[in-house]
Amino acid sequence: MAKPSSFATFSHDGRLIVTASQDHTAQIWDVKTGTKVRGPLLHENWVKYAAFSPDDRKLITGSFDRKARVWDVETSRRILPDLNHGDGVQSAEFSPDGRLIITASLDGTVRLWRADNLQPILYNPVLKHNAPVNHASLQPRRRINHNDLCRRKGTGLGSCRYYCAPGLHSVLVRR
Repeated sequence: MAKPSSFATFSHDGRLIVTASQDHTAQIWDVKTGTKVRGPLLHENWVKYAAFSPDDRKLITGSFDRKARVWDVETSRRILPDLNHGDGVQSAEFSPDGRLIITASLDGTVRLWRADNLQPILYNPVLKHNAPVNHASLQPRRRINHNDLCRRKGTGLGSCRYYCAPGLHSVLVRR
């Protein structure tokens, strides 16, 4: 029996969908035809999350194997070393400008990396929480309304935290 997908999202141009699955893979699909066009993108455990870069040329996946991986969408090959955490990676995303990557983990950490060389760049490089972190994202600072965003996400105000990140980004962390 096939294992279910746990997450799916569109590319920014709307032509592709990536699915993340409990079968330890991510797959890339053509929206018009519904056919698989890339993949499988392999991990050693359940792939929990996947996201396209803003230019749709790269993809990042996060897995319960404690790793996030960056892939070339055209070739389905890993293009950078693994981003490691102490427990499963719940989310992994590019910043809106594509220069940064943010990862969140069940180990209670949020890490921020440069997308070109994966050098950690934030807080030595960890934001540490006392509980697992379910999601973290980077948003342009000028567009964030803390109260409104937390309510819309349904997490309650006590579950959200914000930090200033390098450049014009704020970090939203949901626990």
